[in-house]
Amino acid sequence: YLSIAHNTAFDFGGTGSFSLSAWINPATIVEAEDHHVIRKDIGTGDRGLYVLRINAITGIADFEVGNVISFPTNFTQVVGTNAFTVNVWDHIGGCRDRTADKIRVYKSGVQDGTEVTDNDGDCSVTAGIIGIGAWVPEGGTQDEFNGRIAEVGFWNVALTDAEFLMLGKGASPLLVRPSGLMAYFPIWGRAAEPSVTREWVAAINSTTAYPHPRIYYPNTSAQRRFSTTLPAFGPRTRMMRGMGR
Repeated sequence: YLSIAHNTAFDFGGTGSFSLSAWINPATIVEAEDHHVIRKDIGTGDRGLYVLRINAITGIADFEVGNVISFPTNFTQVVGTNAFTVNVWDHIGGCRDRTADKIRVYKSGVQDGTEVTDNDGDCSVTAGIIGIGAWVPEGGTQDEFNGRIAEVGFWNVALTDAEFLMLGKGASPLLVRPSGLMAYFPIWGRAAEPSVTREWVAAINSTTAYPHPRIYYPNTSAQRRFSTTLPAFGPRTRMMRGMGR
């Protein structure tokens, strides 16, 4: 898993809009614990402030925002309807849209399930580790993602359905609303994973390098506008190394 030290930028203003995105390839679905893809913790205790994960029984994604200890006052959860498949790369995403006052979860670049009204949970804390591929509470880890993860992006805006579809078709986060892209970890299998966009570095813990999903990266010699009609994979892709357990 990867861990990112607390930074207030990952609070998204407490109650602001934000979007999360990643490519995942689960090795198993049914386990004793859920598969956490992205999670931010409060820093004390064991309560998450936002969580994007796969259910360990159904294989379906869910996205939570807010302090679950205050449920239902300022905690919101949206659950998808379609299960992920073992040993297949697929896209997962979550969005908090404060303009529409909705929480959404995405699979394969498409909104999955029915959006839920936001209960105004506050994501700002004085400390709290970001876990990619695991829940990283005080004193250890749990709910580790059993599989592979790559192309993790954090936006401080609410991406549109069309933009999530671009991500689901293989567009790099660098090509999707770059003005709002706060942090982007391609996860290329280095000793430490720097964010492409800013100075944050994610520490790697007990991971193994695996083939990366095919992704469209910016190409300065062949500039072209991406659209939602692009095929999932094509000649302008790179196969790199991702993270797995």
